[in-house]
Amino acid sequence: MKLTVAILAAGKGTRMNVPDLPKVLVPMKSKPLLGYVLETIESLNSSKTVVILGHEKEKVELFLSQNNFSNIETVIQEPQLGTGHAVDQTRVAIIESDSDVMILCGDVPLLTLDTLNSFIKYHNDNESSLTVLSAIAPDPTGYGRIIRNESNDFARIVEQKDANEVEKSVNEINSGTYLVKSDLLFSALERVNNSNAQGEYYLTDIVEIIKNDGYKVMAYPTSNIDEIQGINSIEDLKIAEMKLNSKNKAFNILGLQQIAIGSEEKSKHIELWQNLFGLPKIGDYKSEFENVDEDILKLGKGIAEIEIDIMQPIDINKKPAVHTPTLNHIGLWVDDIESAYQQLEAKGVRFTQGGIRKGASGHNVCFIHPKGNENSPISGEGVLIELVQAPKELINKLK
Repeated sequence: MKLTVAILAAGKGTRMNVPDLPKVLVPMKSKPLLGYVLETIESLNSSKTVVILGHEKEKVELFLSQNNFSNIETVIQEPQLGTGHAVDQTRVAIIESDSDVMILCGDVPLLTLDTLNSFIKYHNDNESSLTVLSAIAPDPTGYGRIIRNESNDFARIVEQKDANEVEKSVNEINSGTYLVKSDLLFSALERVNNSNAQGEYYLTDIVEIIKNDGYKVMAYPTSNIDEIQGINSIEDLKIAEMKLNSKNKAFNILGLQQIAIGSEEKSKHIELWQNLFGLPKIGDYKSEFENVDEDILKLGKGIAEIEIDIMQPIDINKKPAVHTPTLNHIGLWVDDIESAYQQLEAKGVRFTQGGIRKGASGHNVCFIHPKGNENSPISGEGVLIELVQAPKELINKLK
């Protein structure tokens, strides 16, 4: 069955401190939230995308006209009486389409094509009439809850303000993304009423209506709750920007790999670290080039194991002076050291001489300089940071 898309884009940006903008045009890294959603939808090759406008609709229409999105239509929701009322405004544009209608919000910039394709596959494979994209939330406060019956079958969605205490304890939440057969959608919307705590026409009510009509309804829990979270505040926007930056990175910092402690004589540390703390020595390392003579100790076991390096300079009058500061450097596991080096250097991070090389533990390493310079201003700000290539088995465990 062909696919059409309806995007909810009528809301205000009041809590975003931009009351003159509709929420979907609030920029995230210089691109409107709606832009991220439409770029993802483009790759679904839907037959039609209908954007539901309301607050400052002219500005959204201008944004759409200035970008080359394909098969876009707009409808107006005035007044705004709830999400069910919003989707019902697409009736003329979609009702004759004989399609599956994907309904989603225009403020979910992290929602990925992979997730939507998996969602569609689940819907089709299970021959569902309506499927909701859900997620398991550590804190479900504020979200509609996915209510299942005694057989664990999806039964209905209850909004936070209408939920009783038992329903509020459910941590499977509604993402606001639906896939539903067009004829069933508009038949159900005709029977949605506003007898609820907010006096609105809830789109969520179509689940119970379609199920009671004898059709199959399902909920597909996505594994990544970050993708489905809408932007409702400046704090939400900051968090989404941070997660977008992380998603676009070519590498990931996985955890602490080592702590390196220096002094003029490493023997001074033996009593505390080996005899009293009981840390076993697992190796040693000496390098004239790095001016270091070190004992390698082990703290912890398995995935929690951390290397403790006790160091002294081979020649106290030469550099690098590994004995100062006493907490010489920390080591961080990274999943792709070459990508990390290239991307960080391109962003202005200063590395020490020597680039990527084999370290004392046998892994490839590189060092972020404790001080920046004019060409590479970003540094460890007084801390020498060693990046250590993690082995494959550790990457699999930590990721």
